[in-house]
Amino acid sequence: DENKLFEILNTLDKESIIAFDTETTGLDTKEAKIVGFSFCMSENEAFYVPLTHNYLGVGEQISLQNAKKAIELIFNHFVIGHNLKYDFKIIQNNFGLNLP
Repeated sequence: DENKLFEILNTLDKESIIAFDTETTGLDTKEAKIVGFSFCMSENEAFYVPLTHNYLGVGEQISLQNAKKAIELIFNHFVIGHNLKYDFKIIQNNFGLNLP
């Protein structure tokens, strides 16, 4: 839920290192739509944030507006990831954010 997401993000230490990844509809960054993202601050604590999944019985999802705010908060920290160049392009094309 959105309240829990922001509760988690607002309690992070400024020195936190966050692993980040996007889930999308494809590999072409110009065409792919984000369906969710995940982040992790420690070995035993990881979160998946669903945004635009489209299947029968899908649970509560976060609005794209609040997802954008959450991603901005995440990127106020030191972020690591497997293919951040791809994730940056997805975020830029889906949210209009220019990340470092």
